[in-house]
Amino acid sequence: MREGRCRGRPPSPERACRWPQGDVRSLVGLLAADAVAYGDGGGKPPSWPAPIVGRDRVARLLVGLGRQMRDAGVSAREVEVNAQPGITVLDPCGALINAMTVDVVDGGVQVLRSVINPDKLVHLGPLADVAALLKQHKRGER
Repeated sequence: MREGRCRGRPPSPERACRWPQGDVRSLVGLLAADAVAYGDGGGKPPSWPAPIVGRDRVARLLVGLGRQMRDAGVSAREVEVNAQPGITVLDPCGALINAMTVDVVDGGVQVLRSVINPDKLVHLGPLADVAALLKQHKRGER
């Protein structure tokens, strides 16, 4: 972790990756009051058009994502991304959907940066077909 970027201890892997299972209370407890989530879809859907600001809004976003992840059968795994605490989201076959970095300040998640732009993830390994996953989700398939 870069000096000054992360103060305090990052959330434990068990807590950080529990949010897809719907543990909202644990999730909200991880977030700083002024938490912000940024998305980088590179202009390709799905993406977040603007930063999501505030503990409650970020928590609602993550709860919604967690629900979609459960429905699609994808999983989250704690990893180190660019020398920071992070999470990768993998499809049921283990292909990468997105990567997130987490900035922790005084024990709370201050900033979440999510990259789903395939052009920026291709060097990390096999990529999931996100468009196909979304279509399956909309049709209620798994």
